[in-house]
Amino acid sequence: MAAAMLTALDDDPPVAEAAAWALGELGAWSSLAGSSSPAPGDCTSPPGRTSRSSPDGTSSTTGTAPVPPGVSSRRALVVSRLISAAEVHPDLLVRESAVAALGSIGDPAGLPAVLRALEGKPALRRRAAVALAAFDDPRVDNALRECLADRDWQVREVAEELLGPRP
Repeated sequence: MAAAMLTALDDDPPVAEAAAWALGELGAWSSLAGSSSPAPGDCTSPPGRTSRSSPDGTSSTTGTAPVPPGVSSRRALVVSRLISAAEVHPDLLVRESAVAALGSIGDPAGLPAVLRALEGKPALRRRAAVALAAFDDPRVDNALRECLADRDWQVREVAEELLGPRP
C-alpha cells in the first residue's frame, strides 16, 4: 500500500496531498516498520513514542518506535520521497502535508527538511513548527526559540506551547 501512495505523490495536487497525509499516518503507527495498525477508535500514542506536555495540559508525541532490521529501507524510501515533496513540490498544500507527515513519522532524516520549511510561507511554517514536536534533537529547541519571533502569531503560539513555561 505504501508503494501506491509513493506513486501518488507525483499525481495531481489533491491526490498527492492525500498520499502524503496517508504516509504520515502509516508512519505514525509504525506500519512502515512492519507493525500492525491500531484498533479502530484507539487514540493512544503510537508504540515507542513519549508525550511532551504543553502549558495548557495537552501533550504531543516525540521520538519514534525502533525500526526492525530489514525494514528500514522501506521507511527510508518513504521519508526520502516525503522530503522531496516537502522541499520541491510545486503545490503548497502538498508541501504542507509532506512536512506534517515527516513530523508524524519522526524519522531523524526528515528533520532538516522540516527545519527548512520554517523558511517558507506562513502555512508551511505553522506545519513545520508543529512537526518539530516529533524530533528529539538540539536543533529543535533552537528552531522553536527562533519561531517565538516569527511574524505569524500561530507559529509563535505553537513554539510557546512546545517550549513550555519559561522562567
